[in-house]
Amino acid sequence: MDRPSPEPHGSALSRVVPLAASLGLGLGIGLAATGALLAGATIGAGCLAVLAGSLVMRRRPQPEQPVELPQTTVSPALVDAETGLPNASQLDELLRREIARSMRYGDRSALAIFDVRITGFQPGAGQAVLPPSPARYIAATMLQAARTSDIVARVDTTHFAVVLAECDDAGAKLFCERLRTRLGTMPFAHTADGRGVYVRAWAGMARWDPAYTDPDAYVGAAVAQMEESRRGYEAAQTYFRGAAAS
Repeated sequence: MDRPSPEPHGSALSRVVPLAASLGLGLGIGLAATGALLAGATIGAGCLAVLAGSLVMRRRPQPEQPVELPQTTVSPALVDAETGLPNASQLDELLRREIARSMRYGDRSALAIFDVRITGFQPGAGQAVLPPSPARYIAATMLQAARTSDIVARVDTTHFAVVLAECDDAGAKLFCERLRTRLGTMPFAHTADGRGVYVRAWAGMARWDPAYTDPDAYVGAAVAQMEESRRGYEAAQTYFRGAAAS
């Protein structure tokens, strides 16, 4: 059994000093009553000063002790090591919770899936053949675009997901288009000769439906929409390239 901690020295003195001063005050009054007026008055005055000082110290507010908040940790197995985002396993768990909440309360949520790949990379002389990873750039850009209530996760090497809370179809589509444009606008790195290295993003979304009772169905609907829109992106780019050449 643990023994109780010894009483702090200052706390003990705070009780002993007033007691001794009270006894001294009584002694001073006794001396004054027996005729030793000067000695009694001196002792009494000193003890009164000590009592007054101890009273002030007791009333002085004590500094608050810091409160230790409970630390919440996430298992490394649920976090993408490169970006710090939730990985596919944690996304699956988060989607199960979101689906259960939506089925119970009818919340409006949507899931956006992004396929982001490096485009137009040409290594210079003496430069590594493989381009640098854009994962951290992608993660930072997505976190800036998302709201605090949204969830950004990395599914695999090129796929990322954003769970959009309280979001309708129009809002989810607008989010996808804006983020696609934002990801491809700025270079995430530069080659040795100063040329920018960019990414290209495709995106798809699915608004939650009661038919999506598990994460696979929810993610599958968003991926299907992404692949459908990918064909539209490619057709549009082919058209513009043909128009520019003619």
